[in-house]
Amino acid sequence: VLRKRPLFSAEEAAGEFDVLTRAGWEEGQECCWAHKCGVRLDAKHMFVEHHGYPFDAVFDQTATTDTLYQTAVEGVVRRACDGSCGSVIMFGQTGSGKTYTTTGLVSLMAPQICNPEDSGGVVSVQCLQLLGERVSDLLSEEGPEAEVKLLENDQGVTLPVGVSTGLAESAEDLIALIQQAADRRAQSATEAHTALELESSSSRSHAIYSMFLASGGVLMLTDLAGSEWARDQTSHDSHRIAESKSINSSLSTLKRCIEARVANDHGNAKPNPNHGNAQDQPKVCLLYTSPSPRDS
Repeated sequence: VLRKRPLFSAEEAAGEFDVLTRAGWEEGQECCWAHKCGVRLDAKHMFVEHHGYPFDAVFDQTATTDTLYQTAVEGVVRRACDGSCGSVIMFGQTGSGKTYTTTGLVSLMAPQICNPEDSGGVVSVQCLQLLGERVSDLLSEEGPEAEVKLLENDQGVTLPVGVSTGLAESAEDLIALIQQAADRRAQSATEAHTALELESSSSRSHAIYSMFLASGGVLMLTDLAGSEWARDQTSHDSHRIAESKSINSSLSTLKRCIEARVANDHGNAKPNPNHGNAQDQPKVCLLYTSPSPRDS
C-alpha cells in the first residue's frame, strides 16, 4: 500500500505544487498517478506526462492513520493475535513520514495486541537497530551501543543472539517500550529535512520492533531508514556519504530479496545472482528472514 504525505509549508512557500493524485485502477487495486511537467524542444510549448503506479490501496493526504490502520494493518495484527506471523514495513524516502506513521500505528495496535481476549495478554518485545554492518539492542541496559551477534541456524535463517526482552502487560507498557527504543535510534539532520524546514531530524538506521504474543503469534514492525537522492548529500562529510550509500544499498538489496520471495510464493522463482549480496549484509539477512509477504 502507499501513503502520500501532504506538501509542507516550506514547499508551498517555495511555489511547489502537488504532482501526485490518487485514482482507481483495475478491480481490487488503486493507483497513484504522477504528473510530470515539461517543455518541448521548441522551448515554447509545455506538456504533462501522466504515469500510473498501481497498489493494493493508496491513501492520500486527507487519509488519517486510523483509516490506514483499519484498511491495511488491522488484519495483519489480527492474524498475529490468532497465532500466525505478520510483518509491517515502512519504506520511503527521507522526510516521507515513515516514523510518523509507525508511531501512529503503534498507538492503534497496542490495545489490540495487549487485549487478553485477542492475544492472551503479556507481550514480549525486542527492539533492534541496524546501522551499517552493526546490529544493536535498543532495549539493553547498556544503551544503544550494545552490539548484538547474528548467527545462522541449521535452516539457514539469520537470527539475533542475546537480545534484551521487555514485557508489556498493557497497551501503555507496549507504547512506552517502543518509544524508548525509538528515542535511542541514531538520528541526523538531512538536507531534505533542512529544505523542508522540519524540526525533527531523520532516522539514519533501520529499526525492527518484534512483538511475541502469548498466542504464539509474532508481529514485526520495521521502520526503515530513508533513502536519499544524491542532491540531498552535497553538504555531507565522508562519513555521512558512506552512511547514505550503505542505507541505499541495503534498501536495494532488501527490495530484491522481497521480490524473489514473492516470486517464490507464486511459483515463479528464478535464480538471480544479485540476491547473493544479501549474505554480505547482516542487516539485510535479518530483515529478509521476517515473515513471508503472504502474512504481511
